[in-house]
Amino acid sequence: MELFWLPPPTASLNSQCFDDGVCGVSAFGLCGFPVGTFQSGESFDTSPRETVHRTLQLSSQTAQQKACTANMLFILGSPSYGYANLVSTGNVQAKTALRNFGKVSVQETIYVLE
Repeated sequence: MELFWLPPPTASLNSQCFDDGVCGVSAFGLCGFPVGTFQSGESFDTSPRETVHRTLQLSSQTAQQKACTANMLFILGSPSYGYANLVSTGNVQAKTALRNFGKVSVQETIYVLE
C-alpha cells in the first residue's frame, strides 16, 4: 500500500518533494506526492463478503517521501490551509481454495487530516 499527499493547488512545494516533476498518483483531480509505503507479509482468512481491516506499519521512507511528509506537515500547520488530504492506493494477493485471483486492487481511499 502507498500513501500520497494531495496538496492544495496553491500550496508551495519543497523541490525535493517535487523531485522528478511527475505526480505519484492523480486522484480526485489533484496531483499526489508520496509520503509512505506500507507492507505486510501477513496472511489472513475472511468469510465471503466480509470486510477485514488491518493496521500496517510504515516501511522506511525515501528521501522524497520524507521531504513530502515535512512539506505536508508545514502546510498542515499553516493558517492558510490547516488540513491535508491523503489518498491510499495498493493491492493485495487474493486466493481461495478454488481460485488464485493474484493481485487485487484495493479501492482508493481519501483521508483528511485537520
